[in-house]
Amino acid sequence: MSVTFFVDDIWKEIDWKTIGIPVGSAHHEGCKVLLTTRSEEVCIRMNCQEKIKLSILSEDEAWDLFKDKADLKDYASLQPGIIDVAKEVARECKGLPLAIVIVGKSLKIYKSPGEWRAALERLKDSTHLDDGDDFEEIYSCLQLSYDFLKVKNIQSCFLLCSLFPEDADIDVEELIICGIGQGLYSNIYSIDDKRREIRVALTKLQKCGLLMESHRIDQSCVRMHDVVRDFAHWITLRGGNKFLVEDGLAELVSASPMIESFRVCTVIALWNTKIKSLPDKLEFSELKILILEEEAKGEISVLVPHKINKEDNSLSIPSTFFERMNALQVLLLRNVTFSLDALQFLPHLRALRLSSCKLINNISSLGGHEKMLNKLEILLLADTVIEELPEGLVELCTSLKSLLLRGRGYCNISPNLLSRLSSLEEIFVPVRNNVNLLELNSLSHVTALTLSIYTTNNVECFEESFVFPKLQRYSIFVNENVNCWSSYSRMLEIRDFSYSLRAFKELCCNMEVLVLNNVEKLRSLEDLVDTTPTPNGFLQELKELRIEKCRRLRWVYQVNEKRHDETRLIFPQLQRLHISECDGLEQVFDFAKETPFWLEVFLGGF
Repeated sequence: MSVTFFVDDIWKEIDWKTIGIPVGSAHHEGCKVLLTTRSEEVCIRMNCQEKIKLSILSEDEAWDLFKDKADLKDYASLQPGIIDVAKEVARECKGLPLAIVIVGKSLKIYKSPGEWRAALERLKDSTHLDDGDDFEEIYSCLQLSYDFLKVKNIQSCFLLCSLFPEDADIDVEELIICGIGQGLYSNIYSIDDKRREIRVALTKLQKCGLLMESHRIDQSCVRMHDVVRDFAHWITLRGGNKFLVEDGLAELVSASPMIESFRVCTVIALWNTKIKSLPDKLEFSELKILILEEEAKGEISVLVPHKINKEDNSLSIPSTFFERMNALQVLLLRNVTFSLDALQFLPHLRALRLSSCKLINNISSLGGHEKMLNKLEILLLADTVIEELPEGLVELCTSLKSLLLRGRGYCNISPNLLSRLSSLEEIFVPVRNNVNLLELNSLSHVTALTLSIYTTNNVECFEESFVFPKLQRYSIFVNENVNCWSSYSRMLEIRDFSYSLRAFKELCCNMEVLVLNNVEKLRSLEDLVDTTPTPNGFLQELKELRIEKCRRLRWVYQVNEKRHDETRLIFPQLQRLHISECDGLEQVFDFAKETPFWLEVFLGGF
């Protein structure tokens, strides 16, 4: 006999026998159990043989479900105009079955187009956050999912996701900046470990259905459904951390009722603002996170500090603007004109990101405010030109762990600056610069490095005994700007290079992408370690290999009797191999013995 049991809304692993469902007996081979849950982790713990994930409904599917729940099947009995408005209401539910079912049921009592129109407007402008009984059931259901998270850090990650604009891709790295700056996972010291924990939290939120996957293939973003986002705002309105998120705000006047409502907020995010000017100062004593982004006006012209373009009409932030925001921990600015003098009022700032901003003065102007940024852990300047990163930054940012300088032009870093920022764990300088590699020897905590290196600045490093430290993540480009953001975590590209390659030997244990172009002394990949036989782990994680214009190359990897482990594949994960214009090549390697079963190969230009 075949029996199917339906068990709905499971929140944790259960023992089937305790509810009378026998398992593990040959006498019950025809029995099946179908369970529903909001958590993928429950499916894994229950050893489900097949998992079916319910996606967001298409517009047609959503309308079919909505008209069934709202009792709209009999068009002839309805007043003219209701169906058109009802379809708009269904679209506002954005395909979320929970919202469609509950909103549909709650609106089935409405019989006039006016009532339906009012409901639509309330759904659009989120006035239901304050006084909408119609949405209480939706929020009660979502509250269960939120409470089931249990861990406060994960709940905080969920709330931070609601800071971003409606329907937007949420940049995970930007979210990480906010999380670390706010103090999430404060019991963990390492920035990289905190980043990992936040990514784990986001994965858990996706598995619980509170976040959605982005359409981007590089997994750099997540998404939040509009109804779930409204629920998150509803939570903050009732808790101690009140959020305010506005998109396209046109005015911010110090004496306005809106400002009065802002004063109790701990988090404010103003996206795509059209504000013409800001007050000299605003008293937001509780504010911990501020995101302010002016609406982009086409191509951003980045100004050199100390020079103000009279025709520039970007939003200017007064130097006294933050004077009464002493609790601020995270400051993210984009497309604004900004005076660095304003930072003197932010002693608790932990994370600062300036993107496409115009700086009125240079960082060196802050020299009179020693240790005023001694809690700053993350400094990110993206498409924001500075003349120089001065040595005085050491006194200003004594706790700096992550430094990112990304943009256009040349980045001049004062000699001995990096070596004195002893807490640095992450360095991202993908533009042309004057970094001296010997300074890295003094930074024992560095685990992540994105850097453009030029041999003109580092001749002595490659001629002597410098060796890169072991790194967990890196994108290192020699004699080349970092010109791509790969989905891989560990990448090395060397161009126009005539020195020994041994400086890179510690990177070979976990390298994923290797590009060698016009490397004069390269005879085989063994030159990277300068030892025979090659050490254990040598290029075992390599996925892509490109070698071009290396005229002395004789073999990619020499197969000989010195190999200490004849059973080991030298490139077990290699997926793509590209070799061109290497005139002296005699042998690649034994494809049958040295590589995985599937490999894409290009050999050309000989």
